[in-house]
Amino acid sequence: MRVVAGPRLARIAALPTSSLDLSRAVTADLLDAAHETALAAELEATRTADALHDAVPRADGPTRRQLLAARRRLHRGTPLDGPDLDLVGEWTTPGHRRALEAAQRAHAAAGDDLRDAVAADARRAADLLRRALAAPAVDDALSLVSPELRRSVGGADLAAGSRLARKALFAVARAALKPTPLSTLAGIRHEHDAGPGRRVVQISPAVVPTLLAAAATDPAVQRTLAWHRAGAVDARLVVRRRVSVVGGFGWGTTSTSTVDGSSDEVSDSVGAPLTWDDLGSLAAEAGADDPDARAGRWAASGLVEPVLPRTHDGGPLADLAAVLAASGTPVGLEASGHLAQALELADEVAVLSGDDRRSALGRLTHDLAAAAAALDADLDPRRVVYEDSVSPHSPVPPDDRRALQAVADHLGPTFFRSRAYGAVVEAFTTRHGAGGRAPDAAAFFHEAAGDPAWAAEVHRRWAADSTLAADPADGHARGLVGRTTAPPTAAVSYQVATTGGDVLVLNQVHGGTGGIVARYGQLDGDDQGLVRTAVDAWLDSCFGDVPWLPFVPNHDVNSLQSQGAGGREVLGWPADGTPRGAGTTSFSDLSLHHDPSTDTLEFRTARGDLVAPVYLGVVPPWSFDLATRLALTVMDPWVDGSELSRASNPYVRKTLVAARPGRRDRSTVDGAVVVERETWDLPGDAFPVADRPLADPVAYLLEVDSWRRGHGMPDEVFVVAIGSDPVDASTRKPVWLDFRSLHVVLAVAEHVAGAELLRVQEASPTRAGGDRVVEHLRLLRWQEDAR
Repeated sequence: MRVVAGPRLARIAALPTSSLDLSRAVTADLLDAAHETALAAELEATRTADALHDAVPRADGPTRRQLLAARRRLHRGTPLDGPDLDLVGEWTTPGHRRALEAAQRAHAAAGDDLRDAVAADARRAADLLRRALAAPAVDDALSLVSPELRRSVGGADLAAGSRLARKALFAVARAALKPTPLSTLAGIRHEHDAGPGRRVVQISPAVVPTLLAAAATDPAVQRTLAWHRAGAVDARLVVRRRVSVVGGFGWGTTSTSTVDGSSDEVSDSVGAPLTWDDLGSLAAEAGADDPDARAGRWAASGLVEPVLPRTHDGGPLADLAAVLAASGTPVGLEASGHLAQALELADEVAVLSGDDRRSALGRLTHDLAAAAAALDADLDPRRVVYEDSVSPHSPVPPDDRRALQAVADHLGPTFFRSRAYGAVVEAFTTRHGAGGRAPDAAAFFHEAAGDPAWAAEVHRRWAADSTLAADPADGHARGLVGRTTAPPTAAVSYQVATTGGDVLVLNQVHGGTGGIVARYGQLDGDDQGLVRTAVDAWLDSCFGDVPWLPFVPNHDVNSLQSQGAGGREVLGWPADGTPRGAGTTSFSDLSLHHDPSTDTLEFRTARGDLVAPVYLGVVPPWSFDLATRLALTVMDPWVDGSELSRASNPYVRKTLVAARPGRRDRSTVDGAVVVERETWDLPGDAFPVADRPLADPVAYLLEVDSWRRGHGMPDEVFVVAIGSDPVDASTRKPVWLDFRSLHVVLAVAEHVAGAELLRVQEASPTRAGGDRVVEHLRLLRWQEDAR
């Protein structure tokens, strides 16, 4: 199998790695001296205590008590003072006293040197963190991501161990070391340079459905909207959707029901959206004495849902503002004015920096809150603005051809067709027969999801996918798939280690059809579209003669998905409120066919032509509801069973850490790629606990350093604290740990407190590898060699 390489992106940290030089004064020599002198003092204390023990029988009562007290102090590690030393000299030998005094002096001197170094580093670290957070790129990003942190740091005391110091440290470490594809504290570059400094700011898509739902309860506004039947996937099945906002991100959850008497009244609204007058006509045909009142009940019950007109000029928020203005009501006009101002301010935020940017952001948030208040909508104002940016730094793309082939050779055998794909095929042939056809693909997936026993079996197979390798009976062969299903692809993110030879360090493996790259298409600007062009060309090559349609469910409310959708029209999912005839193709317009010769499934258009729906979102498929996930399984059923990918799944990682405690070596392939970092899986209480309050910081730092040495860990590592909820946002991501810095040690000790399990991994590549951390992301496809 050879690898075909597609588009490449570089994700670049906002801060140089030197921003984390928090342990300049505490050196390996000082730590070595502290440990060595402590050991020497302990050995000499033990030798002296044994000598005092031998002297006790020869002493009288009072002296015996003095000797025993001195011996107890030696066993506790307490240095002996003048009277005790005189006693040692009198009852042992002069050599004992001299050796003990010398060992105690050396240990005290080493401790004083280390104490001075720890204090110097602690003072310097507080200043370094404050300056790092004030760096323009980070300051601008924090204005969006964590404005309260940016405000609170100011002149505050960032003493080691304080809550504020811990938050500042984690933000700086993320900005300097973690340029992951979803990080807002980093910028991107692609192979076709988009130019430095470009930023794209967008208001969260979750704002529009929240405000629209509130506005649509006003009879005057209702008349300005179009309406469609809620989540109709066919003439018999209704999917009602509820949008919620968690942590600033919108998400849609659905419930499925069959047609009842009231929903049958609006069954004719399955196609193009209807006006309010059209709904009134339907209500009259249904025998309503008051058509307006009947249509109002449909709207209040969620049986019909509002649809915004799509102008494609200013986006959904501008469309909502226009609808509210058209209502002519005082409330609608007030809310519309605030939304128009918010849109203008979003453009300002994208080009401003510093205090001007924060001021514009504050006014933008105020306008959104004012619009929500006018409409009596419950809008969370904490995170309503998102941003992606082009990095001003332009790294040289590495010559990674050999390494990528090594990655492909390593990952290729671990890819297999999901066991759930076969279950979907079985459900299809049960309903429609071998060689059968489901005229509404979305309806089939919703109907299948509604069978509890079958759904439980599918979940069991998905669970098996996450824990088992490719079926040995297949010889790791990839199961057959239909012509409209994606080929085996992956998006690999990696760093280049420039110390100890140019090797790649593999960070993560993502879905490979282009969604994680397509997210950044907006950064091209309107005139270039280079990322979108590259993704389109990549997908053309993946599917050959079969045309494809982008599929980004939940893009209308989820900010990450919205960025993945970019500016192109996407294939609508019925539950997402995208009706047929609203400017996009609906998944309900696709039919699903079974090919009996290969026992696989294929998608076709209403005309009967093959078409490939392609997932271009960036959130993992397992986070969707069952019907959507079933569709994604047919579209792209490939599972990466590699250790790296399984360890990235928070649920699987917890199981792995619990099942295999201890240390595992770094794993490399072809001498060119690190595929697994050196790892320690430990109980949650393994990390040394700090006293509260911390009486002796130096003693605690030495205790933690001894723990590190005992496990054979390097000076810098990443730590994952795993608790009862593996997807808890505050603990599921790795945090950086420098064992020589009191700031970092105390922050991590607080972070891991109460964890059930710990995963510790070497920090590779090391920070010495370059001024800025760059993570490259490359699309790969496995292809059979031509015969």
